[in-house]
Amino acid sequence: MSKADISTTPIRSRRAVLAGLASAAALPIAGALPTSAEATTDPIFAAMDAYRQARAAFFGVPYGIEITDEVADPYYKARDVVMRTRPTTPAGLAALTTWTREEANQLRKDSSMLYADDLYTLSATIDDATRGMSGLKPWSPPPSAAAHNAQPLDAELIELGARFEPLVDRYYRAQRRWSNSSARRYDDTADALSAVHDEMKPLANAINAASVSSIEGLRAKALVALWEIEPLCQGETEFSFEDAYPFQQLFMAVAEVCGLEDKIAATGYTLPVIGLAYDDTDDEGEVA
Repeated sequence: MSKADISTTPIRSRRAVLAGLASAAALPIAGALPTSAEATTDPIFAAMDAYRQARAAFFGVPYGIEITDEVADPYYKARDVVMRTRPTTPAGLAALTTWTREEANQLRKDSSMLYADDLYTLSATIDDATRGMSGLKPWSPPPSAAAHNAQPLDAELIELGARFEPLVDRYYRAQRRWSNSSARRYDDTADALSAVHDEMKPLANAINAASVSSIEGLRAKALVALWEIEPLCQGETEFSFEDAYPFQQLFMAVAEVCGLEDKIAATGYTLPVIGLAYDDTDDEGEVA
């Protein structure tokens, strides 16, 4: 099993990470570009360059293809090197704090880790201060009290959905491994699937219990529904709606409105083919 499958490793949405590769590859940011001497002498820039290359290879593996240790090991090692390398120049320090900020931002988007938002806020504050004191970029203006206190509709429900979404991706990856597992590996894959299920259940209950008044909140509830229609048996290729055809139609309408069609397709499972409601046409094409 590759390191990408270890349960203690944060598993990110491949699509979300690939979408962010271009911005990550631009480090260090404009306004903190190193001079030729800094780039040569400060070890952080070499460490970041190696990390970018290993990261591109890691997330460049096509979706559905297992990431081998030959690809995963250089990525994790390069990431560890960046975290342990001490910059020796102001530009290098600013580049590292910006890298930390972007990593924390990605973590809060793709992980259910508790306090991920607080970690991002702290890293952003350190980054702004470092760049400002280094003379590389002015401090970002502090958020106003009104902006800080403003809460979007369904704020708590949306936050729950953000924590639940990466678990849906993890669950369906584990579900496919279980569904395709041999008898020899059945117990291991079943245990892994059960572990993710246990992590998801409290969040799902909280989402189901919450009221909803926005499309973003509705999306959180649709994510729970997507989890609950998983195929029930090994080897099945379709989601399980049983005989609830009206629910299937309603679910797909909600999924379309909430922009979940790509996520549904990415699970690798298909929707059951259903006929038109109240189709009483007989074999000769006449209405019975």
